Amino acid sequence: MENALLSLVPEEKLSDVLRTLNVCVGLPVLLIDPEGAALGSFGEPSACCLLLKERVFLEGECREMHRKVGRRALDTGDSYVFSCRAGLNHICYSLQDHNRLLASVLVGPFLMGQADSTLVGGLMEHYPMPAALALDLYDELNEVPVIEPARAGHLSRLVRYLLGPLLPEGRVQQQRSREILFQQSRINESIQRYKGDGKGKAMDPDYLREKERNLLGEIKTGDTRRVKGLLNDLLGYVLFSEGGRIERVRIRAMELATLLSRVAMDGGAMAEDIYELNDSFVRMISRGQSIDELCYLLQDLAECFMNAMFSPMDKGNAYVRSALGYAARNYMRPITLQEIAGHVGLSANYFSRLFQETVGVSFHEHLSRVRVEESKRLMHSTRDSLADIALAVGFADQSYYSKVFKRIVGLPPGKYRG
Repeated sequence: MENALLSLVPEEKLSDVLRTLNVCVGLPVLLIDPEGAALGSFGEPSACCLLLKERVFLEGECREMHRKVGRRALDTGDSYVFSCRAGLNHICYSLQDHNRLLASVLVGPFLMGQADSTLVGGLMEHYPMPAALALDLYDELNEVPVIEPARAGHLSRLVRYLLGPLLPEGRVQQQRSREILFQQSRINESIQRYKGDGKGKAMDPDYLREKERNLLGEIKTGDTRRVKGLLNDLLGYVLFSEGGRIERVRIRAMELATLLSRVAMDGGAMAEDIYELNDSFVRMISRGQSIDELCYLLQDLAECFMNAMFSPMDKGNAYVRSALGYAARNYMRPITLQEIAGHVGLSANYFSRLFQETVGVSFHEHLSRVRVEESKRLMHSTRDSLADIALAVGFADQSYYSKVFKRIVGLPPGKYRG
């Protein structure tokens, strides 16, 4: 077998999977290289195919067909059913690595209906043959397994399910598919809960902002599991309220991407990295994604932004991660440097230096940014006065709040609120 293929999947495992496929489906399985030459066969070869190759087709004709269908399978990126020159059906699947064809797997032959004389008659138009050979060929065609079209489609998918995870790229895709299915089950649970609560379908802006605020607050803690749960609940509410209209969901997704990017930058992520990430995700959101893909894309986006916030931290800087989470949960009350240092188990001086080096701003500056961000959420979602908002997010008075807000945002809170 080819070294390029065997460097990615052990020969013993590959052979075991192909042998299992042969036994389970009852059809011959052939492994071919990118040029169409056989690398290995599993199961008894079809007597019909042997007869065609030895007495009907020209030398190298089958190999050339195998080369072409291998390339076609690579282009489609999936398993598919095709018919050879004799009208026999096969399933082809490409084993690839980053769009490089390593080998292809052929499963077959089989027919989708009972053999009749038209198959042999069609062959005789292109390949003149004596009557005795035509009769022999007809006899062998009647021994080819018959698989109805619907079952052939299921068989094609089975081939993909078995062979896809063999190579790293396939395993990544399979894992992604599992994650999408898992996310959709959680979102569906959320939708059913809203239906059971008897909520009307019209979206409540205040309720939506509250859910967004909870999600954005949790992003700052770096708790991936909790973030995914809140995101799926939010997406369930959006889908329930919007009736599954993809354009409306796409608009909500873009709005949420903007909010997430802002939180990531407030959490210490480099602005250049976040702008680049956000632009990339917005372009993907704007394309014709399905709702399932849009939901998974937002989950990816949240994880990428959290990684951008926390990626500078190695295991030794778990102290900083803990401090960020503590600040996100307790911003509404006074927090001293001594308190946060004691919480993570370090001296105040050492913690202050470690936080500055890791996040890029002092702990007090980070806390101010968290409070300002939360105050902006309250401005959008409530009618509370600025004095009440200042106190709610942990500032001692409105005057100091206004000063900090203007320094960070560039506008005084009154003008920002409009």
